[in-house]
Amino acid sequence: MNQNSPGTPANWDNVSLTELMDHIVESHHAFCRNELPKLDALLKSAVEKYGRGRPELKQMQAFFARVSKDLLMHLLKEEETLFPYIAELEVRLRQGIPVTWPRFGSVENPIRLLVEDHDHTGGMLQMIRRLSSGFALPGGDSEESADLTALFDAFSAFERDMREHIRAEDDLLFPRAIALEKAACGAGRPPGSQQPGPNSRRDDQKL
Repeated sequence: MNQNSPGTPANWDNVSLTELMDHIVESHHAFCRNELPKLDALLKSAVEKYGRGRPELKQMQAFFARVSKDLLMHLLKEEETLFPYIAELEVRLRQGIPVTWPRFGSVENPIRLLVEDHDHTGGMLQMIRRLSSGFALPGGDSEESADLTALFDAFSAFERDMREHIRAEDDLLFPRAIALEKAACGAGRPPGSQQPGPNSRRDDQKL
């Protein structure tokens, strides 16, 4: 298993949002799609072999099933709706083409929902971490120890990448996208829009 998550470079202030989104899709989204079935297989094997003596593995499996389903839908929402809209905004603003407010009111509306998704995923991964006692690796050289070490190492790598993935979107992409839309569409706000608060998630839900 590839344990190396892609990471996000420290400074994206001088690159376009399209470049940042390409990075997110080609690294974090690709890593996520690649690792989800591998983690599922490792969990399934661990539950089948050791679930009777380690009931926490079944609980981890249940939480992970929800994480996996939600994440796959989340990636599609970004790639098929939000990211293309932001890329079009950037092109139109650069070319001086007039832009009107989108049918969903403002980019802040889908962003707010995506941030909620991030919070939910972070909470589920925290539950998995707690159930594994912080991904504490078992000692010894038994088959069980080797299997659980592989499982926990994989989860640690996945969690690290999700932390970078969420930071790239919540802290880097989303605030710039909101500012870009305001520059493109004008200072006025569409009716019914709300502040998304990308950085307002509860501290205990952060990865």
